[in-house]
Amino acid sequence: MTSSMTGYGKGRYKGDGLSLTAEVKTVNHRYLDISFRLPRELQSWEDFIRNKIKEKVFRGRVEISLHLEEIPEEAYYLTVNHGLVHAYGEALEKIRSQLSLHSPLSLEHILHFSDIFTIVNNLGEKEETSKVIEKSLEEALENLVEQRRKEGKNLKEDLETRGNRMQSHLEEIRGISPQVSEQYRLRLEKKLGELLGDGWDENRVIAECALLAEKSDIDEELTRAGGHLQVLQETLNSKESAGRKLDFLLQELLREINTIGAKANHYGVASLVVEAKAELEKMREQVQNLE
Repeated sequence: MTSSMTGYGKGRYKGDGLSLTAEVKTVNHRYLDISFRLPRELQSWEDFIRNKIKEKVFRGRVEISLHLEEIPEEAYYLTVNHGLVHAYGEALEKIRSQLSLHSPLSLEHILHFSDIFTIVNNLGEKEETSKVIEKSLEEALENLVEQRRKEGKNLKEDLETRGNRMQSHLEEIRGISPQVSEQYRLRLEKKLGELLGDGWDENRVIAECALLAEKSDIDEELTRAGGHLQVLQETLNSKESAGRKLDFLLQELLREINTIGAKANHYGVASLVVEAKAELEKMREQVQNLE
């Protein structure tokens, strides 16, 4: 199914005193590029979140944000570095003795050294944390995918419309192409008649016209261009990610259109080539938004 690379999704879940909101935003990018904005307590879950995103998103720049709205009291606890406490105590006693201070050492003095405490976060160890992250992320990704598919549907319809216009331009060019050889013949006859008068060889003129007609023949280019448009339609209806393949197809289609314009050297063909290239440029812009 055709999907846009641009979208936004949000999800929220609460369980066992833990409340979490997940937000996922995607924009255009050549590959899948995931960036995180996670609270310190959840940074250990980065790989888990990355794998969940890869199940739903295959291309684009993804920005994932998690917001802790409620945290259970038992999520944190303090540990005391008793060795460091004793080291500080001994150092303070030594200083007091050297300076002949009479005031006794108290707990207040030790508490000035905050590094004796370590705040431990056990959210990364709780099974409920995994469930809350997964549920909120699933909801966000579902909303994101739905939005991307709706936008992708609009892009698909636009590309199909422009593809049909391109096909019409190619059919008009095919209808004009027989006139190109005749135009070459008349121009050559006129030019030779002006230069040589009655002394030119009609068979030679016919041979030269045949050579020019072969050089200006655009049937192969028209056939290949039509084939590219058919593959484009098939790709749009495919369930696989289509953006890269469509980008390549449009590059090949542009190459054929340019060759047709260069070989035909005919005003009517040139005008249709300009119209076709205008549609093609708009199609290339749209394809850049597809996953």
